[in-house]
Amino acid sequence: MKETTPMKKRIILTIFGLIVLIGILGVIKGLQIGRMTAMGQFALPPETVTTAEVRTESWESLMTSVGSLTAVQGVTVAAEMSGKVVQITFEPGARVQAGDVLVQQDTSAEKAQLAGAEAEVTLTKINLARAKELLAKELISKSDYDTAAAKFEQAVVDLVKANLDFIPKCDDGRCSMYLRPVCVGIEPLLGVRAA
Repeated sequence: MKETTPMKKRIILTIFGLIVLIGILGVIKGLQIGRMTAMGQFALPPETVTTAEVRTESWESLMTSVGSLTAVQGVTVAAEMSGKVVQITFEPGARVQAGDVLVQQDTSAEKAQLAGAEAEVTLTKINLARAKELLAKELISKSDYDTAAAKFEQAVVDLVKANLDFIPKCDDGRCSMYLRPVCVGIEPLLGVRAA
C-alpha cells in the first residue's frame, strides 16, 4: 500500500500540472486574439486573383486514355482441319456475314494424298484387268485374282477417304472450303468386280 500511494500522488500532480499549462496557454492566446480585434488587425488577407482576356478557342473532341475494351459480342473461329493458315481474308474489327471465307488453309498435303490415292486406283485397276485376262487363260490362280480385286477395292476406299477430307461441313447450304465433289469417277470403277 505504501508504494501505490506515492505513485497516485505523482499521477495526480502530473495531471494537475498539464491542466494548469493548458489553462495558461489558453489565457495567453485569448489575450492575443483580444488585442488583435481591438486594433482591427483581425481581418482576413485579400485573395489573389488572376485575369485573362476572353477569346474563342476550338477544343479537340479527342481524349487520349489508357484502358481496356471488352466486346459485347464476339466469336471464336476454329478450323475443322489442323494445318497451316496461308491467307486471312478479313480485317480485324470488320463485319462478316455467315458463310464468308475468313481464312484459307494450306491443303497441299491433302491434294498430294488425293493424287496418290487416284494413282493407286489407276494402278490397281490396270492390275485387276491384267489379272482377269490371265485368269481367263488360266495362267494365275483364282486366289491371285481375288487379291488383285481386293487391292483395287481397297484403293477405291482410300480414294473415297481422301475425297472426304476435302468435304467441308456446310451450314445453311453454304460451304467455305471444297476442292472437288466426292468420289468423282469412282462409281464406274466399282463396276469392275471379281468374277
